[in-house]
Amino acid sequence: SLPPRSPPRSAHMLLRRFLAVLLSFSFMSFAISIYTIESTHHYKDESDAIIYTSNGLSVHSLETKASMSSASTAGTGMGETKKSDNSVSHTSSSSTSIAHSTHVDQHLLLNVPFYVYEEFLHNENLLNFTDMTYGTIINMEKVAEDKRDEVRKTLDTFDKYLEFNKYHKHSGDLHFIRSALEHPMRVKDPSKAKLFVVPSLLSTDISDLLYISDEQLEIKRSSHIKRMDEFLMKSPWFKRHNGEDHIAPIAHNSFGMRKRFFLPNLAPHLTRCNLVQYHESDGIHKNYIHPYYQNKRAMYKIFYNASPCNITAFEEKDQDFCFIGALTRFKHGQNKLFQSRRDICQNWMPKYTNYTSAVCGKGAMCPTLSQALVGFHAIGDTTSASRLFDTILSGTVPIFTRKLQYEGQPQWYDWSKISYFADADNKTQFLEDIEKILSNKTDIKIKTRNLLENTDLFNWRTNVPFDIYMYHLQLRLYPGNRVDKSKYSALILP
Repeated sequence: SLPPRSPPRSAHMLLRRFLAVLLSFSFMSFAISIYTIESTHHYKDESDAIIYTSNGLSVHSLETKASMSSASTAGTGMGETKKSDNSVSHTSSSSTSIAHSTHVDQHLLLNVPFYVYEEFLHNENLLNFTDMTYGTIINMEKVAEDKRDEVRKTLDTFDKYLEFNKYHKHSGDLHFIRSALEHPMRVKDPSKAKLFVVPSLLSTDISDLLYISDEQLEIKRSSHIKRMDEFLMKSPWFKRHNGEDHIAPIAHNSFGMRKRFFLPNLAPHLTRCNLVQYHESDGIHKNYIHPYYQNKRAMYKIFYNASPCNITAFEEKDQDFCFIGALTRFKHGQNKLFQSRRDICQNWMPKYTNYTSAVCGKGAMCPTLSQALVGFHAIGDTTSASRLFDTILSGTVPIFTRKLQYEGQPQWYDWSKISYFADADNKTQFLEDIEKILSNKTDIKIKTRNLLENTDLFNWRTNVPFDIYMYHLQLRLYPGNRVDKSKYSALILP
């Protein structure tokens, strides 16, 4: 008998192809199931996510996803989660580890890469620095009036504009961007970035819209804000997560922002970024974040830039206290807001204590501020002031005088290590507090030493403040990338 006939060659080939396809399909199914488990394990419950429709923004409820393991995060609306296809996926440290995790500077906290939209700094359509010198946020008072136009024309780059304004109290946003450009975790390839920095630099626009009534200027400043917003709208990196991994600084206040210049209307994309902004604790100043994103983005409070005196050694300080600032202001009915300053300098300290002061009121700040053991942080037209940071960087221990003053500052400072509190709302309590403070020179010396060891935290001319803001955003989005210690004793790590 003959052996069985072999199947035709074409049948062999069909069988092999069928088995290969079947095996490939099985492997793909297994891989997809593993990916699904991995990608949903860290998500937490979320509702009211904001998505785009053909008619604009609308609110939709998402089905509950598996809970994300609890971890402390910083800022408002903690713990961003995956809301839709363009949301940031928050994963554990194992899946977000990167090659850049070793710092050039061991004292810096940020350990994920970020990208800076440097186009803003080189495109006059986005930031025209010469034009910005005609605004109200500029140190032109130090230039002779007949020379100002000539000087303005020379300030045509970011570096020149920054150098000219490096001590201006509202220049925190400029130093934020300078630090971003210098930071070792910056990458120039956006595809490698986890976070994105937007050089918004809106202080001039906002200030002019608030304080100058000029129709042409209003059109100019509003148009500029809108052009910056359109750039973000078109950015594929912004679109990828709808701004959730973006951060932008706004160093000027929102007090009195007129309705037609409401920033979320002028810049609906910029205001869905996380923001580092000026924000008082008085209930008047507003959060710039878009109303739809109030609970989905972080707002970190920016602090004033200081213009300090040279530090005087503790043993050479020859005055007990000082306060440098106006005691009256009659315009706009603001004089009543300065009453606590008058109480401290005119009514309480000179009449009820024997402690010395070279200046309590108007006078030369330097070297007086650095020669005092303590300096009063007294409220005026706002609860905050650049005076607080002038005092700190001059090596003098500040005395807060209202509880609200703490709320206007970033939440990560341990003020108990570097400052005092004397209650200016109550004369008797204030005098008791002052006696307790100034009678204990040993404790003042300890706090002075602590202060000097922590001045980088408050010095915008270092990269430390920027690094701390970015680290808090990092923990919000990537909570597994946590640092457990810092060289700064007055820094509270989340």
